[in-house]
Amino acid sequence: MKKFTKVLIVDDEPQNVQVMKEILSFHPSYECRGAKSGEEALETLTSYFPEIILLDVMMPPGIDGYEVCRRIRCQNEHRFAKIIMISGMSMIDDRLKGYEAGADDYLTKPYVESELIAKLKVYSKLNRMEEVDTLKTTAMNILSHETRTPLNGIILGSELLGEMDNLPEKAKHYVELVHESGLRIQELVDKISRYYSIKDG
Repeated sequence: MKKFTKVLIVDDEPQNVQVMKEILSFHPSYECRGAKSGEEALETLTSYFPEIILLDVMMPPGIDGYEVCRRIRCQNEHRFAKIIMISGMSMIDDRLKGYEAGADDYLTKPYVESELIAKLKVYSKLNRMEEVDTLKTTAMNILSHETRTPLNGIILGSELLGEMDNLPEKAKHYVELVHESGLRIQELVDKISRYYSIKDG
């Protein structure tokens, strides 16, 4: 099944939204929606979860792109979304203001179509990599947590069995094997947990 990259285009000029939609229509891997104001964009995001948001900076008379960006960054459900701010202002201070608001990139009008598509490809791939990485970390944290109690039972139980005086030698050998195997698994889980803690930190 083909995975589409969801894109939200936010611009107070309807023709700009239409132009972008037409550009992306030649690239069938993208699914687009438009919003004509910052307020409409935030409302759209309550039910639409785009991987990439193309956000115009100046959108009078409502809230501007910087404020929209800041509000999006406060929403955990859109933490993976990549925000590319689009503006006719090309001064470094304007770019820095966008990055401070939480934008991932900045595109200056008039933009080149090939540059837009190149950025979409890069951020689409990065978005999915981050999602997969987060899922891996979550899975390993669950594994570490869920295996700790049964592992402790195996290790402690085998230690108690090994201390029994009337245990046959052959049985003792198997008990020692179980105990050593439990310790090895516990060491492996601890190593994986430490690795992901360092990676997250």
